[in-house]
Amino acid sequence: MRELNSCKDAMQICIENKYFAVAHLYKDEKVMAMHIHDCYELYFSISGGKQFLIDNKLYPIEPGDIFMINQYESHYVSQIDQTPHERIVIMIHPDFIKSMSSARTNLNYCFEHSQHDLSHRLHLTPDQQKRFLYYINRLLSATGYGADLEERAVFTELFLMLNSLCLDQEDQTPADADSSYHSQVDEILSYINN
Repeated sequence: MRELNSCKDAMQICIENKYFAVAHLYKDEKVMAMHIHDCYELYFSISGGKQFLIDNKLYPIEPGDIFMINQYESHYVSQIDQTPHERIVIMIHPDFIKSMSSARTNLNYCFEHSQHDLSHRLHLTPDQQKRFLYYINRLLSATGYGADLEERAVFTELFLMLNSLCLDQEDQTPADADSSYHSQVDEILSYINN
């Protein structure tokens, strides 16, 4: 897989091929206004110093942060300082990731979990960052015979890791918030039924 140096190119290739594309960005492109697009975006920050606004939620961007944005969520990276911001962006066609999922394993979950009021942001530990970069290097070095299968296998491993981290994050959310929500819904339904 060829490493790209533009988010726009990655998005275009992703949509045209109904696949995924990886961009490694060392400098800032022209700042985009608030936008949405037709593919999922996985954004890994190598250096921080910016802020990410995703569907009216503001997140600081620190080194080792990963953001998962689905195609319906508006987002924008704001300029906090003028230092270069190194990051890796993976654009993924929704049909591709769904086709890689199974009946028991939804690789799409990390893009859907934020719809349940969980964070779009995961902070990876140093070991998790190394593992993430290992997968990226394997994706970008796949060439020759069987490269397509190797890309799919590595993509699957990467998204198994990310979805496991999202599930762990969900398990760490306070249960009280969820139970109070359910009790409020139960009270409303009870009132309506009466």
